[in-house]
Amino acid sequence: MKNKPLIIFLILILLFSGNYICAKPNEINQIRSEVNSLKAQREIDSLKIIQLESDFSNIIKTVESQGRSIDSQTGMIDTAFDGVSAQLSASSYAIGIVGLIVTIIVVFLGVYVKRVSDNVQSLTHDNEELLKRSIVVKNDVEALSAKIVNDSTGLYKMIKTEESNHLLDRLIEVPEDVGNLFRNLATRDLEDEHFLKLKEAYIQLTGDTEDKYHNLYARIFYMNFTGKTAFDDVLSPLFFERLEDSLLGAYENDAVKASSDFFNSVISAGINDSRQKINVYVKNLSQSKFSENEAVYFAINNVLQTRESKFSLYNSIIPEDINLNFRKEFGRLIVGYAYEELSELENITINHINELLNP
Repeated sequence: MKNKPLIIFLILILLFSGNYICAKPNEINQIRSEVNSLKAQREIDSLKIIQLESDFSNIIKTVESQGRSIDSQTGMIDTAFDGVSAQLSASSYAIGIVGLIVTIIVVFLGVYVKRVSDNVQSLTHDNEELLKRSIVVKNDVEALSAKIVNDSTGLYKMIKTEESNHLLDRLIEVPEDVGNLFRNLATRDLEDEHFLKLKEAYIQLTGDTEDKYHNLYARIFYMNFTGKTAFDDVLSPLFFERLEDSLLGAYENDAVKASSDFFNSVISAGINDSRQKINVYVKNLSQSKFSENEAVYFAINNVLQTRESKFSLYNSIIPEDINLNFRKEFGRLIVGYAYEELSELENITINHINELLNP
């Protein structure tokens, strides 16, 4: 490519030389002029080519330099990226460790907060319970203070009730101690709540205990819980077997209270269903020192509030001489009502009573 202008130039010289030999002088001059012009143009073209080659070489050098610069910058960027990647990796690892530590701390904090919360709730509940108990104690103290000031009798009864509980608890532990505690228990009115405790103490007696212990328990039951004892499956045998001794050791107020209590239970159970128990009780009462005691019969009569119940009780009693006192005393009360429009059976009963009262 570089010799192409030279070849063209030689061809042109040969052409011009041949033409020059044959041409005319003016044409030769013209040819020379053109040749000179071509030479000048060729030199210019050569200079331009050289300039272009120089520029192209400079461009190549510049491109190569820029390529090297780009390669260098690329290497620096790769190095920077590697460093950043390493830092990011290290940061991720560090963040993971920190996250794990934070998670553990949060878990422990959660457990601690839960425990503190439970303790606070427990303390709150305890405080509420303590406050409630304090209010109860305050009310009890105020009630006790009011009793002391306004109701000394009620206060005394409350104290006696608590003392009775203490005595019965002692009997439950040592049932044979009834011999020592009998006088204390016999001189007080026990409440219904004491019945089960006294029953439990009696059940604790062993089979070979002295007979007097059973007798003392029977008397306490008679004086305080006649109705409950007479109709209790466990205590009923004890009550009726030792009823004679219980009546023997009783006072009038004991007999009145016991008779009223017994016949209240009879009404509840039904007179017809209680005929056997009624006759055992009436037989023992008729043979006791209270066989003609008006207070006892008035108490029984007050329990039997209906006309039918009075006649029913009288007719349920076996007409034997052993029951004569009861039939006469209770019959006297029935006749005293002077009932009108008597039924046939009631007429028979009234006539029978009158025969007993006026033999």
